[in-house]
Amino acid sequence: MKETDNKFITSLVESSKKGSRNAFMQLVEINLGNIYLLCLRMLADSKLAENLTKEVFLLSWKNIKQVRTDTSFAKWLHGFAVFTILQNFRKKNSELSKASEIQNMGRKISASSNSLERIIYQLDEMERMIFILHDIENYSVEEIADLFENISVNDIKSYLFVARNYLVEELKK
Repeated sequence: MKETDNKFITSLVESSKKGSRNAFMQLVEINLGNIYLLCLRMLADSKLAENLTKEVFLLSWKNIKQVRTDTSFAKWLHGFAVFTILQNFRKKNSELSKASEIQNMGRKISASSNSLERIIYQLDEMERMIFILHDIENYSVEEIADLFENISVNDIKSYLFVARNYLVEELKK
């Protein structure tokens, strides 16, 4: 089943395509929470999640004319956010060493009141991103393998297995 927008969202998208910043700001308000939560879950760093959320909306404004009418704006924006997060991930991995990542780990993990969220933040970065994309965002293992270079479907399944086992063991404690 194709996901499409209601008439209100469709009119906001069409107005945004014509250059209406007010219409786009309404789209931002409607989608801000979901995009921030996706960034926060995948990055486990609130400051970076805030910055990437801003970047997602800035880039989506620049690319608003690419939104197609046969899919929902929220789905397009969500895909745009995943692409931006993964771009940041690749850039970070090429610039940072594992030592500096370990030093920053204490800052990254949120003191969330939700124990499941806190445990998800403790997963290895790749395990966390794959777990969130698959088990929370409903991407297939094939779609995830397409998003990451040099990671096979079997590797994705292995990451999911490890992440799920870790979550189960931590939740038992």
